[in-house]
Amino acid sequence: NLRKTESKKNKLENQLNSVGTKVNKLKEKFQLHTTEAAKLEAEVTKAQNTITAAELLISQLDGEHTRWNSQMSEIENELNTLPLRALLAAAFITYLSAAPEDRRRHCLEVWTAQSGLQSKNYCIIFKLSTIVTDIYDDANFMTSLELAVRFGKILIIREMDGVEPALYPLLRRDLIAQGPRYMVQIGEKFIDYSEDFRLFMATRNPAPFIPPDAASVITEVNFTTTRAGLRGQILALTIQQEKPELETEKNRLLQIEEEKKIQLAKLEETLLETLATAQGNILENKELIDSLNETKASSSLIQDSLLESHRLQACLDQERNAYLSLAESASKMYFINCSYTNMWKISEWDVFTGSIVGEIFTKEEFPSWIDKERHGALAILKTTFPDLYQSLCLKDSDLWQSFLRSSHSEQEIPLSIRKKISPFQQLLLIQALRPDRLQSAMVAFATQTLGMKELYPPPLNLHRLYTETQEWEPVLIIISPGADPSQELADLAAKTVGRESYHEISMGQGQADVALDTLRECARNGEWLCLKNLHLVTTWLPLREKELNVLQPKAGFRLWLTAEVHARFPPILLQSTLKITYESPPGMKKNLLRTYESWTPEQISKGSNPSRAQALFCLAWFHAVCQERRNYIPQGWTKFYEFSLSDLRASYEIIDRLFEGGKPFDWEFVHGLLESAIYGGHIDNPFDLRILRSYLEQFFNAQLLSSASATQRRSKGETSCFTPLISLPNSFILLDYRGIIENLPEDDRPAFFGLPANIERSSQRIVSSQVISQLRVLSRSVATGLKFDRELWSNGLSPILHLWKKINQGSSLIHQKVEPPTEIQDSPIHSFIVLEQFNCILLVQNIHQSLAALSKVIRGSQLLTPEVQKLASALLNQECSVWWCWRCCSRFGLTEVSRSESPEPSCRERWVERAASQALLSDILDLAELLHPDTFLNALRQETARSMGCSMDKLIFVSSWSQIARAKLQIKVGGLQLEGCSYDGVCLSENQHNSPSVSAVPTCYMAWVLQIPANPSGMTDTISLPLYTSSERVKVVTHICFPCGLNLNRWIQTGAALFLK
Repeated sequence: NLRKTESKKNKLENQLNSVGTKVNKLKEKFQLHTTEAAKLEAEVTKAQNTITAAELLISQLDGEHTRWNSQMSEIENELNTLPLRALLAAAFITYLSAAPEDRRRHCLEVWTAQSGLQSKNYCIIFKLSTIVTDIYDDANFMTSLELAVRFGKILIIREMDGVEPALYPLLRRDLIAQGPRYMVQIGEKFIDYSEDFRLFMATRNPAPFIPPDAASVITEVNFTTTRAGLRGQILALTIQQEKPELETEKNRLLQIEEEKKIQLAKLEETLLETLATAQGNILENKELIDSLNETKASSSLIQDSLLESHRLQACLDQERNAYLSLAESASKMYFINCSYTNMWKISEWDVFTGSIVGEIFTKEEFPSWIDKERHGALAILKTTFPDLYQSLCLKDSDLWQSFLRSSHSEQEIPLSIRKKISPFQQLLLIQALRPDRLQSAMVAFATQTLGMKELYPPPLNLHRLYTETQEWEPVLIIISPGADPSQELADLAAKTVGRESYHEISMGQGQADVALDTLRECARNGEWLCLKNLHLVTTWLPLREKELNVLQPKAGFRLWLTAEVHARFPPILLQSTLKITYESPPGMKKNLLRTYESWTPEQISKGSNPSRAQALFCLAWFHAVCQERRNYIPQGWTKFYEFSLSDLRASYEIIDRLFEGGKPFDWEFVHGLLESAIYGGHIDNPFDLRILRSYLEQFFNAQLLSSASATQRRSKGETSCFTPLISLPNSFILLDYRGIIENLPEDDRPAFFGLPANIERSSQRIVSSQVISQLRVLSRSVATGLKFDRELWSNGLSPILHLWKKINQGSSLIHQKVEPPTEIQDSPIHSFIVLEQFNCILLVQNIHQSLAALSKVIRGSQLLTPEVQKLASALLNQECSVWWCWRCCSRFGLTEVSRSESPEPSCRERWVERAASQALLSDILDLAELLHPDTFLNALRQETARSMGCSMDKLIFVSSWSQIARAKLQIKVGGLQLEGCSYDGVCLSENQHNSPSVSAVPTCYMAWVLQIPANPSGMTDTISLPLYTSSERVKVVTHICFPCGLNLNRWIQTGAALFLK
């Protein structure tokens, strides 16, 4: 049993050992499977992390993927449309580069629609390798040009007013081949030429002169202000003035937005660079994933910041838009001023400005109540606007009686007619029928259209102007002759910056370098500079403007410029300055108030002498009369004389010195100085000097300053030397005289100047004619006539050419061969008439040859010559050709030439026939039919001397209203017109308020007789009135005597004169 038990034990031990072995094997197997499970779990975790990272990366790059796909689509679309866009760009540069904004926009819209492209805005982007230079810096300019040509840079030349000769070889590409390279001559050097070289020339001149040889090798690009651009600039300036915090916040947000956009672009570039340069499995690169996540997070923050910036900008724009209407209106006003003639129908504007030539031979029948003088203007209105003429119902005389007789006819247009025609057509009606009220009608039309109460600006306040300007903004004061703001500027400078910081230079010969040096010094020190009379140095002004453009002035600097209106004033300077006008105050009352504002109470009360104060009032009144009489040119004065404050100050000094020491006052001394040196020094017409002398006698005499004599004059009912409203106080207090001035009416009365009561009628004619002439000048295109444009020339000149052709139909005059006449010994008058006929025929033939050459150029059968171009420019600009004027020796306007030159030869043929038959002196002659009536009177003098057998020096000219008994030869002249008064054949009489501005006079007898001590005319108390060739009072023919009574000054001051019909 023991043995069995041991055997069983061993067996069990063996079994136990095998179980242990199996357990160990199972443990080893379990350990192996456990290790494999852990490995599989780690791999699953790693795969899960990879999947998570991939999902996150894909989601974050989804926006970029969408945007990049969109950009790729755009790039592909641009590549596909590149040929069409290149074609549009080439067409734009070729045909539209110099066109105005409206035409460019319209053509581009049409072209893009036809090509199927979308309209876009294009710009020019220069590379970094750009050289910028100024043309007036010669040394730097040539160096920059050579460097740009040699190394293929882009050269931008600023401030180009013309094409420099050194640029022509480059523009024409006059290249010289030397092996594989090309060279070009610049000046005296030969420079290597790079194909990458590009040249851009820039100018701020809106109408630069480009010669024809340069125009064919350069491309002109119009880069001037657009409506939207100007609107934005004005809006920014307005907000900067009214709410500067809005503009500051707007600029800050724009700056932040630009910075964020730059950061976003850099982040996108970094992202693409990181993805492109990643190595291995990108999903296992944790650092790369973290970097991409940070980049994307920053990009998202920037996107959110941009959205917030856009939201804030939208809020700011809503506040800014409150001023948008103002900016829009200002922008529209600027472009309306540039093309204001488009506001009306062009035919209406042409009729108003006198650009339409009527049918001069058409005999129109008009109602009898219409003055024959107005038939020509009414015929043009009827021919041009037949429907308007029919709607006026002019045959109904009762309807128009109130309009005809009214002194305010612009307000008396029948109501039924007013409802049917526009305000501008009402203006045309006044111009045709009542030109004596045209000025008032134009003022009423302008105020109504602009919605203003009056057209006169408020008085100029220089201090306010100073506070509203900046140091970089020059102020151009446009002065009228006789007005000088120098004293006011000096006083303002003394109060603001001090006298020592104010500099004044009167421009003239030799002052250019001094002015430039002073300009730089004042800009550096922040001082004031006034450059006066710039119209005298127009050739120097472009250099000054360029110097000013590069200045960086110190705060407080001001540049004041004064100039009169000048045709050659640089447009760039006008555009870069603040322009204001400075004129003498309108009206006697304002003129006197301004004078007394310039005088201190101490100046008036000096010496406590009432006579001295009264004399100063007489001086102020005399000065105001001389200045305000200029409003009635040519009846007041024959031309504009520059009476200024300097004349007033000089006269004040004279009166002040004469009252010193209690000496007797020498009035003749005052008369002599004021007539010969101060005021009379401006006058060159003897009849105007006679008016000035009459004023001196009226306002500067001992009786006027005596209160006793003034009382005696009033008791006798005599007229006051000033006005019934004025009685000189026996005082030396300034306020007493200001009180007298304050009581004067605002509007001047003709009696203030001694002018007739109906002066307003002729004055309105003259002023309205001047305004229309200025409008005609303003309506011209800047380049009108400077370049040959067949379509423009044909449209503008065809009416004139057709009219001239119609005038000469059936006439052999233009082809008639004439020889210069030989002197006829028996009669100087006959010789003159024959010579006059020859000159007239020659003039007509010269005009015909000029117009024929012009017509051939337009048709293309003749080459353009400088003479033809000057003629076309003059005609297009509504100017009479200078050559025609010289040939005519008279101031004929275009319409006058076309109306008068053809019929006149037949008149002169009758003159020749009557002179040959010795019947000329027995007929009534019309000197208006002659080109040289003064020469005809001299021929009469020569023939009289021959018939009397004496020298011409012994003969004097006489005129009479009856036959001259002592005259050997005399002529009868008819058709004379009298302005300023009336004459009934017995004595002169004053014009009343409703009197016509011009009246006919009886036939006048003229002759040359021997000098005798007695009055040649046989009349006493007579006045000699000038006889002018026309109502403009430019050329005097002779003078004619009229009986007038005792008071000669009364008729002298009326400005009475005769002129030929």
